[in-house]
Amino acid sequence: MSVKVSNLEIRKKVINLVRKFSEGNEDAFKDFQRQLDILLGVDFELPMPPAFRDASVHAQEWALRVLSETKTAIKTFGRYSFDDKGPHEVMSIGVLADELRVLPPEEAGAYLEALAVLGPDYKTVADALLSTMDDASTPWWEVCCMACPSVEY
Repeated sequence: MSVKVSNLEIRKKVINLVRKFSEGNEDAFKDFQRQLDILLGVDFELPMPPAFRDASVHAQEWALRVLSETKTAIKTFGRYSFDDKGPHEVMSIGVLADELRVLPPEEAGAYLEALAVLGPDYKTVADALLSTMDDASTPWWEVCCMACPSVEY
């Protein structure tokens, strides 16, 4: 039997091991930490949104990936592409939405709501995620929409 371990859990274990053996070399430790985050493809130094602090590791990883992708999309493609063309063109919105579709609709909606209240860029992403999921079953869709009143379709 195999056990799936999340990137966040792996990162925590690796960071703890390296910290234990770095013996006060803080600069080398910070450099290693940045390189690990690049390798894992997520900016784990982003602040965890309050709504996700007590959430599952999967939810925390998803939130950090959305925050990281949003930041990277704006930096890489520019504000014009992000605002004018939309997150669909500069982010993996379909993949992120697929990860929400497997959740109960109340939970998916709560995550979208938590994302939307972080600021205008994240609200734009939450709106894009919700519009991508509009092909979900009607009962799931309605419950999800009720759970995220700040998100617009």
